[in-house]
Amino acid sequence: MWRIEDSPTNSDLLSVQSWSNGDAIAVGKDGTCIARRSGSWEIFDLDFDEDLYGVWGLGLDHFFAVGGNLRVGGQSKVCEFSAGEWSVRDSGIQSLVLSICGNEAGIIRAVGFNGGIVEKSGSGFIEIGAETNDHLFVVQSIGISGWIVGGLNG
Repeated sequence: MWRIEDSPTNSDLLSVQSWSNGDAIAVGKDGTCIARRSGSWEIFDLDFDEDLYGVWGLGLDHFFAVGGNLRVGGQSKVCEFSAGEWSVRDSGIQSLVLSICGNEAGIIRAVGFNGGIVEKSGSGFIEIGAETNDHLFVVQSIGISGWIVGGLNG
């Protein structure tokens, strides 16, 4: 059964990740990031004013959010929350990144416009090849080595 909960923000929320213990993280417009812990929502201050389209993580102690508002010559961004600290870095591609996911082997990939796919490498992200220029809206892992990506034109 659906239940409506009060949110600490009026911003549009664009993605959510939840875990079996009831914790959740939601991200959205203008860098909005809220967390649900022990049944109540709180604002996570990211100090980032660009839109966040996707979120994925292992729990409220370590997660990633992707997005940006691309301006001429800009790059999309990957935000990481770990050990109580935020870091924001370029995604490695100019195309807007919309979704992020990791797998059991510790590989983290993000996808976005124009067939953009990036993978976490060390402390940053690098572009990996895609066989399409279509916009990619979602990525999910399948076990240790499989990935499903969905976008325009199937």
